[in-house]
Amino acid sequence: MAKPYDVIVIGAGPAGLSAAIHAARAGAEVPVVAQELGGQLTTAPEVGNYPGFPPAPGYELVDRMVEHAETVGVELNVKYSNRVEGIELTDGTFRVLDEECRAVVIATGARPKRLGVPGERELEGRGVSYCAICDGPAFQNRIVAIVGSGTHAANTALFLSEIAERVYVITPDGKLESPDRALIERVLSCRNVEVVHDEVRRIVGDERVEGVELSDGDILPCEGVFIAAGKVPNSEPFRDLVETDDRGYIVVDSEMRTSLEGVYSAGDVTTIPHRNVPSAVYQGSVAGINAAEYALKSR
Repeated sequence: MAKPYDVIVIGAGPAGLSAAIHAARAGAEVPVVAQELGGQLTTAPEVGNYPGFPPAPGYELVDRMVEHAETVGVELNVKYSNRVEGIELTDGTFRVLDEECRAVVIATGARPKRLGVPGERELEGRGVSYCAICDGPAFQNRIVAIVGSGTHAANTALFLSEIAERVYVITPDGKLESPDRALIERVLSCRNVEVVHDEVRRIVGDERVEGVELSDGDILPCEGVFIAAGKVPNSEPFRDLVETDDRGYIVVDSEMRTSLEGVYSAGDVTTIPHRNVPSAVYQGSVAGINAAEYALKSR
């Protein structure tokens, strides 16, 4: 039987790549298991809060991280069939897919939260989108609506303001909120962006999006609806293994340890509240270093 890896990292977003890089630099043999590279970062229209890098599309930062990981010997096992359904505990080791290891880092991130309103699923791909950088260019000189109020919604609005004729940002609080005040100011200074204080009850359209129905029953005409209303943690395969909170986020301590010895977690899937790239990279570094230390002691 092949010897076990030291650490297996599940997920190839900024937290996962950071964990793998730091574990490898600590002397561990590390593969990254994922279905895709970069996670949600690849769809970020702009990342402007990563030290040393001027504002740029998220995929550019992903490319640099991947290059760094390969330079330090990280094995990138990335393919769509790599759907991890859980972690199996064996005799003193863990099994992930068909590989064994001494420690695991869960960095599976989060996915866009659905609104759960009529018309959303029916019109997905026909005007309803969760990725502005993927689908935004199709709405050149058109009217679009964004549903959300946080940093992601603000970044989406800024990106679409360069493409669409008119951008409505629909938020129940009537305002955009983000720790990045400069970002909010840039969005609010865009002449074609309007913040709408309301809620979406329904997405309207037959073959394609034609508008959104607001709380008072009025229809706001638009041709595209971009959902930026929060995230849901990708923790389902691990909820019987490690402790999670009532929303499904994996509970970690300051060393990124989970409730199960030898299993660490980092990034948007954890209970750490600051969900941005610098925070994910930091969490990944802590998880990777500690996972490597744990694994190397048991070699």
